[in-house]
Amino acid sequence: MVDKRPVIFVIALGFILINALIWLAFAVLLIAGALSFNMGPAAIRPLLAALAVIASAILFVLYIFLKKRNRPVYYLTLAMLTGIIILTFTDQFGLPDLIYLVVVLTPFVLLLASHRWYFRDSLQKD
Repeated sequence: MVDKRPVIFVIALGFILINALIWLAFAVLLIAGALSFNMGPAAIRPLLAALAVIASAILFVLYIFLKKRNRPVYYLTLAMLTGIIILTFTDQFGLPDLIYLVVVLTPFVLLLASHRWYFRDSLQKD
């Protein structure tokens, strides 16, 4: 069967997967102690790493179900990306944050742009 997904949707999926990998890499770097910025007490690092792994897992699951055109997952993905976008501004904002913001905003905007295709024939599966 030929894949009929629009290019913008495929790009959005790719960026969601990239986001999941970024969170997983962040968790690994936290556990390895490879990050040089001040994270507060050492006891916080495992907690932050666990939260990063959870975020990565959620994004990966959303990625899988978005491919199946699951209606609630579309909205959950937009909510998750919105939360990440908001949280990006809650700390000091620098160049790495700006780069990551673009990585998060890209799938958000592309998902919104592919809304009509995503919900068209929502009873049919690819």
